[in-house]
Amino acid sequence: GKGSKKGKSGAEGLLQWDSEREKVLQALIQLLQLDIRLLWSLSLVEEEFVSCVTCCCYKLLENPTIGHVKSKPTRDGIIHLLGLSIKKYNHF
Repeated sequence: GKGSKKGKSGAEGLLQWDSEREKVLQALIQLLQLDIRLLWSLSLVEEEFVSCVTCCCYKLLENPTIGHVKSKPTRDGIIHLLGLSIKKYNHF
């Protein structure tokens, strides 16, 4: 019936997100490694932008499955992003 169809598509969506999450993290890492200051007036990266990226990282770390072995690439990406944010953009 309808219920099983809905549940299945939700599970498929989660599996799709699992596979896309690492690509998104890598894209964010590449973005933060660029000199993105010129995107803002006064050549200063807005704190709101850095906070938006780091907030996503913290939310991902709250996921109970983040400790699983299969989540290691995701964990590594999150740590890399947070490190970049602290080092290049003085996030704390």
